[in-house]
Amino acid sequence: MSRRTVIVFASLAAVVLGVVVAARWWNRPAPEPLGPAVDPVVVPTTIAAANFEVSGPFAHDNLALFLVHGADQLQGKSFLTLDEALAQRRSS
Repeated sequence: MSRRTVIVFASLAAVVLGVVVAARWWNRPAPEPLGPAVDPVVVPTTIAAANFEVSGPFAHDNLALFLVHGADQLQGKSFLTLDEALAQRRSS
């Protein structure tokens, strides 16, 4: 056989081997899960502290709310909503 024929056959064998390896890798089975798929259950709880208590979490999708209950600590002070603060340019 000539040198050119050997190179052609070797190249063809390399391509076929590459296709076989790629096909086996592409069609490999999915890995087994590490454990049972369990959705976390969030149970609302209440935690008491010195002068307030926190209840929650109250969750929905990617949002979790914790409510803070206690005596009014800011008597005589008023709050602005975000819309009011933006209108008065007190927030950006």
